[in-house]
Amino acid sequence: MYAFPYGIANFEKIVEKGYFYIDRTNYIKKLEKTAETILFVRPRRFGKSLFLNMLGCYYDVKGNFEKYFGKLEIGKAPTEEKNRYLILSLDFSNVSGAGNLERIEENFHNYCNDCYKDFSRNYEKELKLEIEINKKFSDASFNSLISSVNYSGYKLYVMIDEYDNFANELMTTGKEEEYKKVTTGEGILKSFFKKLKAAEKGVIGKIFITGVSPIVMTEMSSGFNIATNISLDEEFNEMCGFTEEEVGNLLREILREQGAEKNWENHLELMRLYYNGYRFSEDAERKIYNPTLALYFFRELQERGNLPKSLCDLSLSMDMNKLEFLARINSGQKALWEIVGEGKIEIKDIIRGFTYQELMHLERESKEHLASFMYYFGLLTIKKADVNLILEVPNKISYELYLKKIGKMILPEYQDFADIRRKMFQKGDMKTVAKFLEERFSELSNRDYIYNMKESGCKLMFLAIFHDSNLYLMESEPEIVRGYSDLLFIAREDKRNLNILDFLIEFKYIGLGEIKKEGKDIRKMADAELLAEPLVKEKIETALEELKRYEEGLLKKHPRLALKKYIVVGIGFERILGLEI
Repeated sequence: MYAFPYGIANFEKIVEKGYFYIDRTNYIKKLEKTAETILFVRPRRFGKSLFLNMLGCYYDVKGNFEKYFGKLEIGKAPTEEKNRYLILSLDFSNVSGAGNLERIEENFHNYCNDCYKDFSRNYEKELKLEIEINKKFSDASFNSLISSVNYSGYKLYVMIDEYDNFANELMTTGKEEEYKKVTTGEGILKSFFKKLKAAEKGVIGKIFITGVSPIVMTEMSSGFNIATNISLDEEFNEMCGFTEEEVGNLLREILREQGAEKNWENHLELMRLYYNGYRFSEDAERKIYNPTLALYFFRELQERGNLPKSLCDLSLSMDMNKLEFLARINSGQKALWEIVGEGKIEIKDIIRGFTYQELMHLERESKEHLASFMYYFGLLTIKKADVNLILEVPNKISYELYLKKIGKMILPEYQDFADIRRKMFQKGDMKTVAKFLEERFSELSNRDYIYNMKESGCKLMFLAIFHDSNLYLMESEPEIVRGYSDLLFIAREDKRNLNILDFLIEFKYIGLGEIKKEGKDIRKMADAELLAEPLVKEKIETALEELKRYEEGLLKKHPRLALKKYIVVGIGFERILGLEI
């Protein structure tokens, strides 16, 4: 039995309690050779905090090297700098962005002062000069701390976790003025980093900063331009996160203990589809698993002896806020449709630094800014570098977020879909479902964010309403939406007792110009009349051939499927026909 450190970012606790830990101490030497001041950005819940905490334990002058590192890679050959620094740790996710500017500034000063007090207590014996805390202005407290460390004879290692957390909160929740005043001019965040830069020339030996994106750092570039950004370097692609080999080995051990090793291949494929897919350098060969999601899966599998009831860890639901923010940006909604429809977006390169203003005024900028924002926040990842750089949706968890947002754009008002979902999942009543979709599809014709998505609009609406990873597994959605394969819902093995169906759907679309009829006439025609139209019959015949071809390969891969097959034909925005084959 493994004890999984789900949500635990305290390295010492993990070692002391015997929690599962994948050794990343081999990166210590690489970092020492790279730079003294480092910026490292990754999406939320990617293990940054634990890695930073491990570094703090290693470099802390009060650290117990043998106890915590003796059995790890770095324990075989430590660097000369182990246990040589006083560690000042700050985590700006603890600074609330709630309230007005005055309240935010107060929150920031109070938090920093609390950290400086903790530092003073922790190094009481090492510090010969008392740190004076200014209750109103933490900048003054920081100056006193620097003086005290300087007098002690030690060097300081400053570790800042989630440096951009509360600033991002301001940026994505509509507090533009507060964001500007915090990150520019004499704002509290920019002032803090200016102080840090000034002190770096003397008493500060090292600085390590983690965050989600370089946007806030770019805003403060004149105040803090000394950090080396290693985030896109191939050498550090796997520094946080799990490799497939690591995931596969642990999964095999858990299943072996349960006597269920026969499920290894299927379970690994499931984890690969939902949790893998991140590549943080165009030169990197291997993709990375989200460690939080992987640990969630392992914990549930070990405790329940079965798959998690939900494949999505609710802690990642906050990423929906980023999609809400994107939808408010110029060209943002169009990009969301493009990504969901195509599964990818092509750009020249990921931008290493850009500002909030550049992001918000995309009519004057290229889509590189928008795509780069989505990359840094984990909504896109690097697929491959060709003539241009191709970014893709990393996995099904991320794709679900897109579908939920698209669903809100298509169906903004609250609706209870329980009844129509039951009719589809348990009865396969496609005729009723088609009429349900038709009523809503017609409402989209006057919405400018549909752009050129008419052909996939019906399919995306179906996905937004019926996609449910708690009940179903789906083949690769981006390929499905592009039309490379059909829309396939396979009931999860642990949910077949609910008597839900497996179903395969082929979507076809006919424009009004193709059928040479006006919308008002199409709306008046009975289903039988539409089905008798030559072009509709042609589309259905093509769909039948495609369904047959795909079904043959599908049943070889999934021989136990009790497959229901359907054809859905959209005609303009006016009609949707649903046929069971």
